[in-house]
Amino acid sequence: MFAGKTKDAGRRSIQFRLRGDGSIFADRDALLAESEQLRGEAQTVFAFLIENGASYVRDIEMGTGLSFLQLQAALGELADKGLVSCENYETFLMVLQSAYNKGPANTRMVKKTRQHLLKKVPQRAMGSAIRKMVQEQTRIRDGRWFLTTSFAVMGKLLSTPERTVAQARLLLQRYGILVKEFYRREFGLLPWYTIFQCLKRLEWQGEIRRGYFVEGLSGVQFALPEALDLLEKIHNEQLSTGDQPVLLSSLDPALPYGGMVDWELTDTTGDPLKIIRSPSNHLAFLDGRPVLYAENFFQRLSSIADMQDNDFAITARLFGDWLKLPSLLRPKNRIEISQIDHQGAATHKLVKQFLKLGYEKEGDRLTLWPSAV
Repeated sequence: MFAGKTKDAGRRSIQFRLRGDGSIFADRDALLAESEQLRGEAQTVFAFLIENGASYVRDIEMGTGLSFLQLQAALGELADKGLVSCENYETFLMVLQSAYNKGPANTRMVKKTRQHLLKKVPQRAMGSAIRKMVQEQTRIRDGRWFLTTSFAVMGKLLSTPERTVAQARLLLQRYGILVKEFYRREFGLLPWYTIFQCLKRLEWQGEIRRGYFVEGLSGVQFALPEALDLLEKIHNEQLSTGDQPVLLSSLDPALPYGGMVDWELTDTTGDPLKIIRSPSNHLAFLDGRPVLYAENFFQRLSSIADMQDNDFAITARLFGDWLKLPSLLRPKNRIEISQIDHQGAATHKLVKQFLKLGYEKEGDRLTLWPSAV
């Protein structure tokens, strides 16, 4: 785990990297240069880890003579700079969060909260807060910390050209078809121009293909041969069997909405349709185009512009398939449609099609039970 900075200066992220792959993303010399700027407790802890290797908090505490709060602040500073990591995710997150939240504004808020607790909170609530603090300290003491500059983490040191090739191949493996929009979702990588030049060399060597393969993606596209083979196979199957409707969660990695591709979707009234990434929202596709947006586990349905009544009937059958999923994957035991295209579901012009699919009228809603699918 590594702490990383996103393109939003006000946020941090946690990256998970394979053992020995650190040099693909980080420059060890740059990290060591960062460590030379350390002062105080952070420098003491860094020196202890250099000498003793991966260590538990209680060992670092005893070896450095620092108090728990001093040690927590030092580890937080080191983690925020990407110099240390922890084998325990929860411990790493708590320490990193404490470092990220420090500052004058946060200090004032903490003091104000303490005054509020002392004046207004009952003794039982105070006891609960103290127990929670002790539990958090216990979790932090159970974490083992190590330097990210070690060989086990960084692996073989790579030159800038070698890092460029490794990052380009990683992006190709991740996306199959790579464009600049996808690169912009990443952070901590070399500049796009550097990777773009590497992609061109890989294309000249015959390892990848360059062209315009996916409609809606701007600019030149680079693709792995196996990704193009898969696209061709899917296309041929569609030609032979006809396109089947597909229902995707808005959180599905296959869904490009929300940061990568601006499809400028509108509803039947011409108003912009904003796709919100949530486990309760879904998009239905037909013939490779989005036709229906479902929110809050199908309570609100919105037809996308140019959708035909037949499209609606075809995609509505997919909701029944969702009810067949294991209960762990669907928090609802039935589908209750309250609204269709800003109208009451029970009075919509397509209500007869829903009734044929097993839906029942319940007041202003249309309900589908698992027994009906």
